Order: sequence, then structure tokens, then C-alpha cells
Amino acid sequence: ERLARLAPYRKADPYVAYLAGGCEADLARWQGQPERSSELARETLATQEEAGTPWVLSAIWPAALALAAEGDLAERARAGGDQAAAKEHLAVGEDLLARARSALERARELGRQVGPEALAWLARAEAEWARVEGRPDPAAWAAAADAFGYGYLYEEARCRWRLAEAWLLEG
Repeated sequence: ERLARLAPYRKADPYVAYLAGGCEADLARWQGQPERSSELARETLATQEEAGTPWVLSAIWPAALALAAEGDLAERARAGGDQAAAKEHLAVGEDLLARARSALERARELGRQVGPEALAWLARAEAEWARVEGRPDPAAWAAAADAFGYGYLYEEARCRWRLAEAWLLEG
């Protein structure tokens, strides 16, 4: 309901687009709608890229959220034997990861200070990329959990859940 009330403001305000779009993407994923989650996160990412230099680091969070949804979709495709869909999610994920990495590089080129939150979300994007590729990567999930250790308990816990999952998949 709150997200619907914010919808008219998304086009006019990059910050509203960022917060509402990212939160709605995360919510859609938790509600079992990874297609919608990926779409919303990619739309949010586009708004931040269109907003330009002042919002350069803001691209990392929605890219990570979209990668999480693409990881879910790629897992589902592989489980269903749909190699064409898995390949498509891999291509989307590769693009998303490149955009997240590029945002960090661009911020550094501009001399921007890069704080722990941006680095943590990039670490999560890297770990989600492993899921898109179909491989467990405990080291990437441990790095993401540690990166959120600055005090973002919810994301740290979510990364530790994925870390446990990666350990199980590795045997």
C-alpha cells in the first residue's frame, strides 16, 4: 500500500525511485515473485544510472537485488532442465554485475568516498553472481556477511543464511 502511494513520485525524484523501487523489488522476491523482483530492481538501477554522477554509487544496491532475483530464476531454470532460460539469466546477471562494478569504479574515478555500505552491497552482488552461475561460493558469502558486519544485521544474517546454503551445496 505504501509503495503504491509512492509510485507517482518515482519518475520525479531519483531518491524515491531508489528507495521505493529497491524495497518493492526485495519484497517481490520474498513474496516468491523473482521475475517481478528482477524487473523492479533493473528499473530502479536504470533510474539511478539516468540520474547521473550524484547517484553513481546508488546503482550497486538495485544491481545486487536484481542479481538475487536472477539467481533464483537461474536456479529454477536449471532445476527444470531449461538450459536456454538458464543461459538467459546468466547473460542478464553478467550485465548486472558489470554495472555494479562499473558504479564503484566510476565513483572512485570521481574521487568519491566509498563507504562500507556500497562495498557490502558489491560483495553481495559478487556472491549472488555465483548463484546465477550455479555454483556455491562460501568464500563470497562469507565476504558479504563480513562486509555487512558494520551493523546491518538483517543483511548480515541474510548473507549468513546463503553462506550456510553454500556450505551444504559443497557438501
